[in-house]
Amino acid sequence: MSAGLFSGLLALNVVAAGLFAAVNFGLLRKLSAHRIVPFACGVQCLATGILLAHVTLMTPSLEVVVALIMCSMGVAGMVGGNAGACFLAHFPDIRATASGVAGSVQFLVGGIAGTVLGIVHTGTLAATASIVTLCALVALLSLRFARPPAEAVSAPHE
Repeated sequence: MSAGLFSGLLALNVVAAGLFAAVNFGLLRKLSAHRIVPFACGVQCLATGILLAHVTLMTPSLEVVVALIMCSMGVAGMVGGNAGACFLAHFPDIRATASGVAGSVQFLVGGIAGTVLGIVHTGTLAATASIVTLCALVALLSLRFARPPAEAVSAPHE
């Protein structure tokens, strides 16, 4: 692909991030962050699962791959921002420390996922799609163990 096309596709990801941020802002007017996270994780699982199916069962189409990556990356901002807010709500007296720990864990998990991808990479999109789908599924399944702080449960706008 040409440098111009690559730059244009990268710009589309920035546009997608902005659109999902606007959607997130609108949702936060009606729902708390701990209600948005499962929805956003579900959308990300769906997008990455479809991406995995597309690249393993068909001849990948650039348009479909780009659209699914845009969706997955756009919703990742919703997941990250809202999950961070949910996490920090549990530590009102030590938010700076909690934020540092959360950031370190994010880098650790990203490093592990990147290392695994480097080991299993086959030169196709299937390996990458497999890893991102697995990460999205682990995130969604981990929500089963997450609990909102007490004040979030009694929030009046839900």
